[in-house]
Amino acid sequence: PAGTVIRSVASGDTPRDQSDEAVDKTDCVIAFFRFGCPDCEATHDELVRWLNDNGVDAYWVSTRSEIGRPMFLNSGISEVPSFMAVDSNGNTAAYVVYKFDEDNRPVVDYEALDRVLDALD
Repeated sequence: PAGTVIRSVASGDTPRDQSDEAVDKTDCVIAFFRFGCPDCEATHDELVRWLNDNGVDAYWVSTRSEIGRPMFLNSGISEVPSFMAVDSNGNTAAYVVYKFDEDNRPVVDYEALDRVLDALD
């Protein structure tokens, strides 16, 4: 079954911030992004497809929101877009989910996404 990928678009390919909805959730992915981030916008649709195809519940959290910033800073990662897997016990593992291709364009990093799935198991 498909996951509950929440995608309320604010503008273009940028999702609505769901920081307040993501607090204390388990068995899901916290998808960190930043409004206006070109790497986030370039990979967003493909990341949404991957979440849907893998049945992963996700909450899009802005790294600049009042709630999202501390969540992001405590995740141990420093780039967006990134996913923090939260397993059913509340354990977390965070991964940057993009890389640059040979033409220096941002693309989805499927190896990182495999690690996200492993962290949810």
